[in-house]
Amino acid sequence: MGTPKDERGQVLLDWLKLGSECSLGHRGAVIDFGDATMRRPRVRGGKDAHVEAVSVEHQGATWTRVTGREVMVPFSGPLEVPEAGQPLAVSVRSRGGSAKSMSLYLNGKPLGPVRLTKNVTGVVSLKTTTATLLAGENELSIRFNGQGRGSDVAAEIDWVRIGPYDDDAPYAAPTRADVIDTVKIGTEPRRALSLRGPGYARCAAYLPKGARLSAALGILGTGEADVEVRVLRDRKPAFVASSLHLNADSAWRPLDVDLGELDTIAEVELVAVQTTKGSRVVFAEPRVSVAEPVRGGKPMPTAKSAVLVVLGSVAPRSISVYGGPMEMPELGAVAANGVVFDAHRTTSAVSAGAMASLLTGVEADEHGVVDGLTKLPTSLTTIADCARQGGVQTAMFTANPNTTAAFGFDRGFSTFGYADPTDASLSTRVFDDAADWVTAHRESRFLLVIHARGGHPPWDATREQLKEMPPANYAGSVEPRHAGEVLGRIRGAKGARFTDADRVRMWALHSLALSAHDAALGRLLNTIRSLHRDEDTAVFVTSDVGLDDGARVPFGEGDSLAEESLASALLIRPPAGQTIEAARVTAPTSSIDVAATILASLGLTAPTAFQGVDLWSLSTGSRSAETRRRIAWAGNRFSLTWANFLLLGGVGGDAGSTRLCDLKLEPACTTDIRATYPIAYGRIASLVDERTRGEKRPPREPANVDFATNNALRIWGRNVGGQP
Repeated sequence: MGTPKDERGQVLLDWLKLGSECSLGHRGAVIDFGDATMRRPRVRGGKDAHVEAVSVEHQGATWTRVTGREVMVPFSGPLEVPEAGQPLAVSVRSRGGSAKSMSLYLNGKPLGPVRLTKNVTGVVSLKTTTATLLAGENELSIRFNGQGRGSDVAAEIDWVRIGPYDDDAPYAAPTRADVIDTVKIGTEPRRALSLRGPGYARCAAYLPKGARLSAALGILGTGEADVEVRVLRDRKPAFVASSLHLNADSAWRPLDVDLGELDTIAEVELVAVQTTKGSRVVFAEPRVSVAEPVRGGKPMPTAKSAVLVVLGSVAPRSISVYGGPMEMPELGAVAANGVVFDAHRTTSAVSAGAMASLLTGVEADEHGVVDGLTKLPTSLTTIADCARQGGVQTAMFTANPNTTAAFGFDRGFSTFGYADPTDASLSTRVFDDAADWVTAHRESRFLLVIHARGGHPPWDATREQLKEMPPANYAGSVEPRHAGEVLGRIRGAKGARFTDADRVRMWALHSLALSAHDAALGRLLNTIRSLHRDEDTAVFVTSDVGLDDGARVPFGEGDSLAEESLASALLIRPPAGQTIEAARVTAPTSSIDVAATILASLGLTAPTAFQGVDLWSLSTGSRSAETRRRIAWAGNRFSLTWANFLLLGGVGGDAGSTRLCDLKLEPACTTDIRATYPIAYGRIASLVDERTRGEKRPPREPANVDFATNNALRIWGRNVGGQP
């Protein structure tokens, strides 16, 4: 999700692109059903109803063809709306199918019926006082009546306009296809947006302090026009940032507008308040941008080799590096000579999904490993593939049965080792195996990846350790080697819970496991140091998923998308021979950043599909990512954060659980604020639509779960008979 730049700085909005962040209006709101960037409509009714409405080309325009009994689409209303009880004008361009008529509803209130004739196209206008158009989020519903059974097309819809009643004047809807053109004013042709009055083009984004709008204005045709630039924010009055009167001129008129101290998700509206009949206002190259501060960028560290250690099930807030009570001195030593990222977030609540992003540099919805039963797609390039092509020796050692060869994680690695949780050997064995491999490849460039069990059960504990472990005289069901199985059984039993004593013992075993893994990390790094390879080896330490302390049963694969389950540790250390000022970075980071940074450290070019930012550039201040958007997945459920907002929801059968929260006001995210923050909700929801509209996920490749893998997953605590 990179942000483009031009001579004006970081570009936040560009009206010439008119993406899903933008909407058009003329004499009210326009819902262009043929627009590929329109918020995804929902269709219901009948077993043959399409899950999505289908766009088709017809009569020189793009229409939506509906099979089903009802189609619903959200849209944003205009700033000026009629008061309740005042008449609304509704116009709809449609082509009849099997339905005899259709009934339109606005926010649940009827607008009126429209008669349909099969294969006949027309525009029908209605006048109504029964519904209210809102300045923020609205929903239009179209119900089809009288169609027969089966999968016949009910109707095709081109566009719907809803706005103030204006004496039945003829109406032509503005569409993206006809508002963008090359316009010549005087002797200078420029790409421009053209609007008839009264009309607007509105775009939404996170607008930090210092954001400015720049454009050049003119009139296409003769006459004059009034123009405004408006800024709309949730829970605050809209304000006019600029207002001017235009006359037909022989040159473009420059426009530069300070949008104020916003620092939130807001909409900027370019408005043709009124134009002389037959004329249009044209906005050449309208953009909102923000000047990037001058940063003292330093040379990025380079390495001959790289080590990536991924610890399972670690809550950053619990460990000493992040201010928690649990001492992890070896991890602290990495932090003392490197960089700690305080706002790191994983891409999936499923450990395999998070690991897939670390290796492929793409979001979880694009690699598709979101349900714990899917194999890493062979169509994606991994950091191991890139390293081998660059002449780098590669190895991966995993103690997590979800990231084994059965799930495709061995691809690209010359050496692949697996510490099966059913074995009696210690869970930290992967570090010792990795140290032996490094010793054997001491003269080579190498990429070493370790997916350690970390704090996830099954755990290792001696009898002496159990005797000293709280709570005293414990006699419950949490036994180290079989704790995962117990957790899995309880997870599948409704109403089953642990006792307080069970929870105390469980967290004590978790702490013991992390201490053992910290010591094992120290042994590995000591081996690298003894081989004199620490001077040319970059070290990356992160965690796959976090922990939700409030979960009914902890350590579930994909059970929770709470922020506690997604918050992850991330530390990076440059080669010992290269100095870097130890730092803490508060900018938001993601699992996808690790893959890009590892390849950059090794001097290798990342594939164009890799989406992450370079972590070294964040740590040295040569790059900014404060307003970055991040999304995480578990099955069809998602969690998207942008600045202080969090949107939780789902797609398909999970679409009914959506809620928007302000994490600054309510970190626990229990109150849904969609109704009071329609601008923020509309923009963030459109981002999810963008990601789920097309077939971003590669074809699903089911994992090869044989008996041994099945048994290992059972010990891990997974319900291998279904979803995790």
